[in-house]
Amino acid sequence: MQISFLNPGFFVLLALIPALWFFPRKLDDKFHGILRSVLMALIVTALAQPILLTPGSENHRVVIVDRSASLDNTQRAEAERVLAKLTGNAGVRDKLTIVELGSPLQADAESATAQSLRVNREGSESSLSLALAIAAQQFPAGAGGRITLISDGLSTDRDWGGIVARLIERGLTVDVHDLGTRDDDVYPSALYTNAELRMGDTVEVFATVIGTGPVTVVLTDGAGKELARTRAHIEGRGDVALSFEPETSGFTTLTAEVVAEGRDSNTRNNRVSAGFAVQRPIRVFYLADRVRDSAAYLQHLLGAGFVVESPDVSLDTGAPLESYELVVVDDVPAEFLPRAFQQKLTSAIRERGLGLLYAGGRRAFGEGGYHETPLASVLPVEFQQRTEKKEPTVALAIIIDTSGSMGGKPIELAKQVARLSLTKLKNTDIVGVVEFYGAKNWAVPLQTMRNRSLVERAIGRMHAGGGTTLLPAIEEAFYGLKNVRANYKHILLISDAGVEDADFETVIGDLTREGIVLSTVLPARGEDNAVMSLMAEFGGGRFYPVPGPFNLVEINFRKPEETRLPAYKAGHYPIAARTGSGWWGEVDRLDLPAVSGYVEVQNRRDADVLLETEGSGHPLLSSWRFGLGRVTALMTEPVGPGTRNWQAWADYGRLLARVMRRTAADGQAFDYQLLRLGDELYVDAVRIVPEQVGPALQVVDGQHDGTHLSFDEMAPGWFRASLSVPATENVQLLNSASDYQLIANSALSAETQVDPQRGLDLARLAGATNGVVLNGGETGTDMLASSTALSLRKLSPWLFLLALLVYLGELLYRRWPTGA
Repeated sequence: MQISFLNPGFFVLLALIPALWFFPRKLDDKFHGILRSVLMALIVTALAQPILLTPGSENHRVVIVDRSASLDNTQRAEAERVLAKLTGNAGVRDKLTIVELGSPLQADAESATAQSLRVNREGSESSLSLALAIAAQQFPAGAGGRITLISDGLSTDRDWGGIVARLIERGLTVDVHDLGTRDDDVYPSALYTNAELRMGDTVEVFATVIGTGPVTVVLTDGAGKELARTRAHIEGRGDVALSFEPETSGFTTLTAEVVAEGRDSNTRNNRVSAGFAVQRPIRVFYLADRVRDSAAYLQHLLGAGFVVESPDVSLDTGAPLESYELVVVDDVPAEFLPRAFQQKLTSAIRERGLGLLYAGGRRAFGEGGYHETPLASVLPVEFQQRTEKKEPTVALAIIIDTSGSMGGKPIELAKQVARLSLTKLKNTDIVGVVEFYGAKNWAVPLQTMRNRSLVERAIGRMHAGGGTTLLPAIEEAFYGLKNVRANYKHILLISDAGVEDADFETVIGDLTREGIVLSTVLPARGEDNAVMSLMAEFGGGRFYPVPGPFNLVEINFRKPEETRLPAYKAGHYPIAARTGSGWWGEVDRLDLPAVSGYVEVQNRRDADVLLETEGSGHPLLSSWRFGLGRVTALMTEPVGPGTRNWQAWADYGRLLARVMRRTAADGQAFDYQLLRLGDELYVDAVRIVPEQVGPALQVVDGQHDGTHLSFDEMAPGWFRASLSVPATENVQLLNSASDYQLIANSALSAETQVDPQRGLDLARLAGATNGVVLNGGETGTDMLASSTALSLRKLSPWLFLLALLVYLGELLYRRWPTGA
């Protein structure tokens, strides 16, 4: 008799017993402290799960012997030798059961005290999980015993997790004799893919090959058509990649055949088949209006993996975005995309995961009018509008009143104002001076300011005298400026306002229509003057009263102009790639043709630059996540002059297809995961878009054809469904709303094609159940023969009951009244 503990780690809690004497308060009563300590010790011991092992009256033994087709003759002979040793050592008190995997029991291996059971599971000759379950059933409840497993560990299923846990719980010991695996057989064990297969795409499937030496792997479809062929060298185990392009969508069966160039002891197990779901092509909503037949050309570039459509629908009333995985906007100005459509598009990207490829040249981005639009907010780039400041040229005609009324102070102030206005002019500007004194006269004809001193001397020679006739002087200045080329044309009229009554309004109207501004100056008089003020107002200028030399004003005749530089840069621009192979695949990133033009933009902080121009480093292809979707910007025309050099590039279609495929939505509201456990199929669906509807899948083949899976919500956004289906069958599933397909292949391996890496680890099984590995001599079998089966009894329930009684006693002791 012995006691063992399943969870001995709980004994560390015994270190807390001294704390019970001081917490929550110090105990002065020793008997009370002893009660608490005993209670704590009982609870910790119960948590450690003690079990009592006592010798049984009868030794229960089960031997599992593997005679499946995965064994060669040497391994079979070893299994028979070990079995004979075990059965020969069985005593009278031994109850021996033999569980067979494979061929019937040999007559000479039978024992008078043995009964034999044969594992019979459809499609799985060597199911070690079922054999262990049958073996465990041979022991009475609560009784101990030993199981001996003689096998190579190559189980055709992998459902042993649950049964091993039950063996440990029951205290059943498993001893193992590992027959090893064959090293002279070359075969494929599995055919799988790591990515979604889509019609028209170049996809990869992998064949897991077991063996050693050079091999050729051939991939064929259900009709026997060769799809791919790869030569590889295998060292024990290897995955061989096979690339091909599915021509149709739907469910298909692929077969990989391995042809060994060296030794292969069994050529009957060199083929493996698996079912695959090939998704339909990606649907593209294409928006463009610049290049004729651009949609057809884009379809030609992308190939059968995409369906490019330009539906004739009104964008104002709403385009059917729900039917597409990708929207392509190709060099379309903002005025052609109504704001309501842009808002709907951005919402679909953010909330439904729709993909957007925004591309273009002169008619896109900032120059296309997308500043502060809903679409601009989702792009991975910011529009960059560069400007150039220019100083405009000025043509100035100064009209100075030299009539008699201007004598003295007024004429001097007039000349000072005129000289001061010249300081604002550059040598390239044009100036002329007209004086009027009953008649008009060009004191300085219109000319550039290069001869500044000549102009100033002419102004200085003026003196007052004569009559006042203003209108002809204004007309003279008007006709002179009318034929001059300048950005700004200005007339500066300096007079004391003692002028004739004339039709000034008409001539000033002519000035303004020609873009000539009229400003007025009233010298030596501080009060306002209605005539001069109205002239300036009608002429679009300003009125300046100058009462004295301390009130001179500076008149600015120009303002700097900002000229917007074009964002589109035409020319020859070499480009370079910046990201890893995920975006490029088989495209040679070191041999990218130059572009003939692109739009200069600035990359947003969190966006990835995929292509950039060499030298300047301007982004040419940029992408980022926006909500649940992806937005990619191509800063040139995918079908147009900017990619003229690319259209003759053999990899252009492949590059464009890969970029669009990574940008497009997967079209699914749920991420599905499939799990096969024995005869049960479990489907987990995790919601990836904020929709209220639940997952919807139906079986489309076999005995469950038409069955709709019933999903239960396990947690917010996580759903699970199960279906009972034989482990030997493949299950095809369909989401009819999105035409999305899934396939759950059989979880069973062929008898002679089990991957050793996925087999049952016999040494770990023995260690987990306190068993031994019998390989290496007679010691193991002798020890097994002399061992005695043990009965198991759990003590935890009794300890918990005793702890409860102690707690009640402690509670009664605390409450019991004490004498005064």
